[in-house]
Amino acid sequence: MNFFLIESPLQYLNALEAKYYFNIPSDEAKLIVFRGVSEDNIQQIKESVSESEWQDIEYILSSERKIRKYALKNHFRNILKETSIKKVFIGDYRSYLMRHFANISDSEDVIMLDDGRSSVDIHKMIFERVDIRNRNSNLRRILNNLAGLKDQSIKDISLFTVYDSDHNNNNKLHRNNYDYLRKSLKEKPVSDTVLFIGNCFTELNLMSEEDYLKSMRKISEFYEGKRIMYVPHRREKTEKLNNLTGLNALDLQRYNIPLELALSKSDAIPGYIASFYTSAIDNIEKIIGSDVELTAFRPNLDLFDQKIRGTAEEAYNYYSMNHNIRVINI
Repeated sequence: MNFFLIESPLQYLNALEAKYYFNIPSDEAKLIVFRGVSEDNIQQIKESVSESEWQDIEYILSSERKIRKYALKNHFRNILKETSIKKVFIGDYRSYLMRHFANISDSEDVIMLDDGRSSVDIHKMIFERVDIRNRNSNLRRILNNLAGLKDQSIKDISLFTVYDSDHNNNNKLHRNNYDYLRKSLKEKPVSDTVLFIGNCFTELNLMSEEDYLKSMRKISEFYEGKRIMYVPHRREKTEKLNNLTGLNALDLQRYNIPLELALSKSDAIPGYIASFYTSAIDNIEKIIGSDVELTAFRPNLDLFDQKIRGTAEEAYNYYSMNHNIRVINI
């Protein structure tokens, strides 16, 4: 059996791509879905999942850490006793429970899936052999140890990723080109619509709402004469979205599934797709980058909170080197 452990809609999308990339039959694929940061994650995943793709799907919904640590440790052991293990895919390397599962599985083929641009930082930690437990507090490390969790870094982990790397390492890298999704989008017509992918910078205190709205006003003016469909991040607050809809020619377009998957189910592909910086731009470029106009709008980086300015600059530098993505300063 091949196990796929995920906790976000994007991780599910990448799990599905990995399943096809590695030619894993549905009757040899088990999906285990963790609650993640919110119930919204679970709901989006449930609406994305096709049950026929998986031999079994298990949702682990408890957010109580004590229950998760002790009960799941025993539950995982029982699961692994019942079957022979082939590959183990983990969606979040930062999850001590996912690392525990992989470490006790004795699988010789553990593969990390992407979960947005944060994966780039995790790749660096893996390549430099930094102990992932260093991210935890001393108390967390002690409690995990007392609980008997084997949450140490995973030896010889492979990567299934859309991102390039210039690190020297012995890790196996499998390129995720979104071949499965690309097939479903290949014959779709292209419309004259602008689709803007929203960000939750304001909600995470990474940019003021005033600066976010000012930036969106400039973007609305940039696309003057075109209708803009704004796709909000699931964490964006209603009040901010209400202020956004006051901008000229901007409408909300909500999806209950990952945007990349929603595009595969749509009648037509928007001819213009834009955002500030987001992993969705990275993914869409791989899927249909040469068929649509992709734009990353770059505000003054001083508008971002200092703790993410470096990340933002790296993202825009990455985009500027990609001929399918244009970077526009606003």
